[in-house]
Amino acid sequence: FFMFNGMDMVNLMNVSTAEGKDKGAMAFLLDAVIQRESNKRKFIDFEGSSVEGIARFYKGFGALNVPYYNYTLNKLPWWLKWTK
Repeated sequence: FFMFNGMDMVNLMNVSTAEGKDKGAMAFLLDAVIQRESNKRKFIDFEGSSVEGIARFYKGFGALNVPYYNYTLNKLPWWLKWTK
């Protein structure tokens, strides 16, 4: 499942059945999408993974590891902060 937004293409869901994994269906589909979009200047966001095998799979398509940082500010009263 991909979302397209201007120059960005985001891979939101990457799911295979056991048979699909055996036959390399996901690699085929990703390759087909990349080839179809190759004449346009686009960025593909594979949504990454901390699972080594999945990260290696995406790296095979030229993916780079770009970490995103998260900052959370808790403005709850002091007596409620402990519940977070």
